[in-house]
Amino acid sequence: SVLRDLLEQCSKLEVAPSSRCAVATEVFRRAANGLKYVEQVREELGLVVELVTQDEEARLGFKTAVALQDAPPERVICWDSGGASFQITSLDVEGV
Repeated sequence: SVLRDLLEQCSKLEVAPSSRCAVATEVFRRAANGLKYVEQVREELGLVVELVTQDEEARLGFKTAVALQDAPPERVICWDSGGASFQITSLDVEGV
């Protein structure tokens, strides 16, 4: 599986299990078996997958976009198009 391959790469690169993370977003929130799949990944692979809210998903996407840009956060607009959602995120008066 793809997740097994990624975990093998982490091992080869000596990324400690405590430094590995996974995030599940909209498609997992909507899927009837989304939570079950997340639990199955944890049980079979030992990888904890955090099911994030839509607001958390937007913040994570924005912070990633900022990290990849050579611009101050207030000048970044993030478009996130996934399998089950599309969102545009920028800073507001409260920060994100």
